[in-house]
Amino acid sequence: MTASRTLVALVSAVTLSGLGTGAAPPASARATGGLCGDTPHCRIVSRADVDGDGRPDRVAWVNKSRHTAVIRVATADGEQLRRRLDVHLWPRGHAWAGAAHVDGRRGVELLAGVTLGAHTPAYTMLTHRGGRLVVERSPASSDGRWYVDSAYSIALGWWRSIRGGRATMTSKYAGRTIHGNFRGKDVTYTWRHDRWKKTHAAMRHYARDRQAYRIAGWHVRGLDRFPAL
Repeated sequence: MTASRTLVALVSAVTLSGLGTGAAPPASARATGGLCGDTPHCRIVSRADVDGDGRPDRVAWVNKSRHTAVIRVATADGEQLRRRLDVHLWPRGHAWAGAAHVDGRRGVELLAGVTLGAHTPAYTMLTHRGGRLVVERSPASSDGRWYVDSAYSIALGWWRSIRGGRATMTSKYAGRTIHGNFRGKDVTYTWRHDRWKKTHAAMRHYARDRQAYRIAGWHVRGLDRFPAL
């Protein structure tokens, strides 16, 4: 089985099993009010607390073109926020991936797919800071994007947990060896002083394929394992 077919098969299995939550259905221009208005290809994708004030905000996704998308946020206190994204390396540009609590600050983070390789999706994460939507960089990659993967020879995923009252994100990687099993590494980052700090690392061994493939994708409450696919 090719790498791309492996990822497609796994995504399909997750969806059918009910693990995926899916994106909110498109809303009409009338329902979106001032957030979308008469803007074409605009839809409400989430109602969640983005700015951390405890009240739900509205999030819209706008496909400006095959290459560009815009995330808009209308906060409960009247702020209008937006961030333009380059999505030309994601099929069809429809790359809204979800809203979820990731770091240790109040408010959810917003996820968008920006690059899709043969079997490796990469995501940009946005968060609210000082009245703006800014990029929250992955601590595990030089380009700041958040990667997951699942193919014949690789599994890569992100796992969130709360430890000692602090948010942690663990990057779990496993690669197939010449012996057919998988070996890899878990690296844990803890949210401290408004940033991710590497706090633990451990080598892992997986005797069976299904054990390795289990680590793949997003394991964050509120997100699909392979969102936007």
